[in-house]
Parts: sequence; structure tokens; C-alpha cells
Amino acid sequence: MFDYFISYAPVGVVNATCLLGLLFLGYIAAWFSSNYCSSLFSEDDRIHADSVLKITSGGFFFFLAFVIYTSWNSFINTRHLVLDEASTLATMIHEVNYLPKPAQSIFNQAVKNYVIAIRVDEWQSMRKGHLSPSATMALERLYTLKKKYRAAFNDHSVPLLNFTTQLDHLLVLRETRLDQLDSIVPDAMYHIIFTGIIGITLFAGFLSGKDDFMRLLGVLGLAMIFGLNLSLILNFYHIFSGGICISNAPFYQGPLANF
Repeated sequence: MFDYFISYAPVGVVNATCLLGLLFLGYIAAWFSSNYCSSLFSEDDRIHADSVLKITSGGFFFFLAFVIYTSWNSFINTRHLVLDEASTLATMIHEVNYLPKPAQSIFNQAVKNYVIAIRVDEWQSMRKGHLSPSATMALERLYTLKKKYRAAFNDHSVPLLNFTTQLDHLLVLRETRLDQLDSIVPDAMYHIIFTGIIGITLFAGFLSGKDDFMRLLGVLGLAMIFGLNLSLILNFYHIFSGGICISNAPFYQGPLANF
């Protein structure tokens, strides 16, 4: 259920859920403290607890910043990887034009089938965390053709060599892209993030109470910042699905637009 929500919910829905959920938790904790626990703490106790809260929340914000920075770097690197993959396919189409006439249409059709499998079937499969069998078969077809026509290309060894080099590079790029299907942040770290954010928000609300307006305002401000950080982290949970995701647009551009 969680994976489905993160993968298919719009960015605005994820942001609103995180923001409003934490604001609600902070206010409920403050309300509970004012109505049931106000006599348990002296002002000195609250001052000492505030110091602990500042240190704890400050350290946790550094941790969240590290997670966001890592997720953003992974997103950018994968986007560059997809651009490189589309560029490699465009180069392969160019190399096909230098092969003997009888083989040009066969290789061109094989490349076309792979491009279509990638930008349609595989992109839909990656939204669910899977690879596309049709894309795998199309890639295997390209390697089969390369082996089948190797003996017939003695007089055209340079184009075949260039095509083979690009094909090997394409295989590496696809495998690297598929390695990014799982979240860059381990599930155990997400548990720490949720536990830390919810725990600190409840702790802050519990210490403040709802009767002191400035204290309550501080709690709600803390909850809002936590909510924005959490929504950003969740939007990078799967970089091939959700509101912020890697686009397949490069596979529709340049020479690939003709397919």
C-alpha cells in the first residue's frame, strides 16, 4: 500500500499528506500536554527539555539533509544515464547506415524494436519495480544479429566494430539503469526517518502545550519543516515512478523520434 501510494500519488498529495499529518500530530501532542500533563513540568524542566530538543532536532536535520543530497545525486546521475542510453541508440542507428544494404533494414528494425520496448514496455514495468522481458528479448536479438552477420561483414569491419562497441555499451547502461529500480535509501533508514520525525514532533508538542502561543507556533513550524523534508525524501523513493521521476522523453528525440 505504501509503495503504491508513493509510486502513483501526485507530488501535491504526498506533500499535503506529510505536511498536514505532522502539523496534526504536533497540535494533538500539545493539546494532550495542556489538558492532562501541564502540572507535571515546571518552567525549569521545560527550559532544559527545550535545550535537548534543539540539539536532537538539529542533529536530525543534518541527517535528513544527507539523505536528500544522496537521493538528489542518484536522481541526477540516473537521468544522465538515460540520456547516454538514448544517445548510444542514436549512434547505433547512424552506424547501421554504413552496413551493406541487405542488412541495413534488418538491423534498423531490430534497433527500432528495442527502442520501442524500452520507452513503452520497460518504462511501464519500471514504475512497478520490474524490468521488461520484451526489452531483454529485443537486446538479445541485436546480439544474435551481430553474431549471425559477422562473417558476411569482412569488407565492412569498421562499421560492425563500431556497432558492436555501442551495443556492448548499451548493455552496460541498461544494467546500470535497472540497478536503480530499488530505492537508493535502504528501508531500514526510512524506518529511522519516520521514527525520528514523528518522535521529535510529538516530543516538541508534548513539551510546549497549546496554551503558550509562541511555544505552539514553534512546534507547528518544526512540524512544517519536517513535513517538507519528509515529502521531498518520499518523492525520491522510486525515481522511475511518482511525481518526481525519470522521464523516457530522450527515447522520443533525435533519430529515435522516427520510430
